[in-house]
Amino acid sequence: GHHSFRLLESMMFGAIPVLLSEEYVLPFVPEVNWSECVIHYPEHLVHEMIPRLSEMPPAALRKRQLKCLELFEKYFVDKVDPANPARAQGERNTFHHVFNFLAARSILP
Repeated sequence: GHHSFRLLESMMFGAIPVLLSEEYVLPFVPEVNWSECVIHYPEHLVHEMIPRLSEMPPAALRKRQLKCLELFEKYFVDKVDPANPARAQGERNTFHHVFNFLAARSILP
């Protein structure tokens, strides 16, 4: 599927990703409720996007920003154990999340 590192870059800085591609595959679905963070906008209505997004209430935008930061921290940031900086902490390790995600779907042998 289609994907881009720009999703994580935008989330890392507290921006709200706006997806125009209907083929974009979001990671960790269905475990992650992306609807609270990402805004999907139909590509054929892109000419309406800026006015529509400008109408969003500031509180709704802030809520989405916070959710994006929360998801980024939870799923995409390796947490370092201060006692052993060379090793990331178990469940908070990005590799661990990806491995468990794939294993749960029997994709891995």
